[in-house]
This record gives sequence, structure tokens and C-alpha cells, in this order.
Amino acid sequence: MIDTSNVRVGVLTLEIHFPGSQSLKSKRKLVQRVKDRVRSKFNASIAEVDALDKWQRGVLAVSVVANDAAYLDQQFQKIVELVESCGDLYIAASDVGVM
Repeated sequence: MIDTSNVRVGVLTLEIHFPGSQSLKSKRKLVQRVKDRVRSKFNASIAEVDALDKWQRGVLAVSVVANDAAYLDQQFQKIVELVESCGDLYIAASDVGVM
């Protein structure tokens, strides 16, 4: 039997504002750039989960699995910093849940 008592699943939700976006096409390009950067730097799953039809707003969810909640917090802090460095956007709100 496998012991899963140490498994932690963390979900970081980011509400992002794209002030320069003038169309869904330009927003999707920015969202894709963010998703590609997060995937390439971290072993994380990321998806746009809300505000799909809004030009200047998006909600991204990032999921990481680890055996330590402190490690998850550290990874999410680094992910937020990376997203903020993508330019042409700012994070309006964020939330972290760990199970």
C-alpha cells in the first residue's frame, strides 16, 4: 500500500489584468506567453480558467504537487514573480489553496 499522507497539492489562482490588450487575440497571445514560461521553468500545470471572453482580464490556475507545504509556498512565490516579469500585465489578485 502506498502512503499518501505526505502528498500536498497546491493551487495558485491569479487574476491578471492586461491593460494594453485591445482584442481577444492579443489577450490570448499574452496568456499563452505566460503559460509557456511557467511550464518551461516549473514542473507545474497551468490553465486559463475564467474570464475567457474578456479582453483585458484573465484568471489562471497553477497546480503543483509536492510533499511539503512550505515548498509549495516557495514555488508559488517564484511563479508570481515570473508572471509579474512577463510585462504588459499586472496581477490584480491571487489566492493559494493547499490540500
